[in-house]
Amino acid sequence: MYSRCCGSVVYMFHEMFEKNTETWCVMMRCLVSNGYGDEAISFFTRFKREGNKLDGEIFKEIFSAYALTGDVKKGLIQFEAMQKDYGIKPSMEHYNNVTKMLATSGHLDETLSFIEKMPVEPSVDVWETLMNFSRVHGDVELGDRCAELVEKLDDTRLDKVSSAGLVANVNYKYNRTKDIDTSRPETDMIYEMLESLQLQMLEMGYVPSTREWRNERVEKENKQEWTFGYKEEVAVVKKLLDSRPRSSVTVISNFRICQDSHDALKLMSEITGRQLIKRDSKKFHQFGKGICSCKLVS
Repeated sequence: MYSRCCGSVVYMFHEMFEKNTETWCVMMRCLVSNGYGDEAISFFTRFKREGNKLDGEIFKEIFSAYALTGDVKKGLIQFEAMQKDYGIKPSMEHYNNVTKMLATSGHLDETLSFIEKMPVEPSVDVWETLMNFSRVHGDVELGDRCAELVEKLDDTRLDKVSSAGLVANVNYKYNRTKDIDTSRPETDMIYEMLESLQLQMLEMGYVPSTREWRNERVEKENKQEWTFGYKEEVAVVKKLLDSRPRSSVTVISNFRICQDSHDALKLMSEITGRQLIKRDSKKFHQFGKGICSCKLVS
């Protein structure tokens, strides 16, 4: 049911004689970070059923779980219950978590409406969250508006943004995203973007290709789980977050692009409204509006 790492944590959790709220929060956080959103929600339900007292911390984890599953309606119900049923006043971090929950699934209009109705002045983190997700989902205009607000509130947040498309040098053998250095603060955002993009791509008819294995370990794992989210896609998402709206993103590698990655980048260019340039060992591939310059047939 769980990955080996997460399964060990679940086992340790069940073996504990005493558990506090922080223990439950850590357990839910572990499940969400490993892609088990529904299981994290089940832990939240169990937490309540066992008569534990809910606090603001565990609500942060449930919002993250709903961001992963995409069930934003239930997430908003929990946000309302937190205030009305449990008397917990939302902190700015709660508002940012809900913003992230809504925006991850591409509900940008609803996210903006939520922010505008906040009873307190939104922080720079809130606007930055919407800015990042707007860029990834291809809403350039909204991303620009948010960027202006971010710059007004804290201009240092945009210091690292290049005015030109950035180049990601990835001249090494790719591994799955679970090999990323998780100690880096931007990792969570990258994972969330990948999850959101994958959901939209599947809705658009994306079928993971297993004809060309990009990693020999795929043979031992679930094929669909392993075919999206390699460092090639990670590099693109990271540069989408780091670059200015409308700018192109270039990824360079020293091997030929595989069919699955080619299909994925075509759809990613259509969703984000950005030009994605891939330089492999043979040629340049320019992806835009769901089309590649090489005219490779899927």
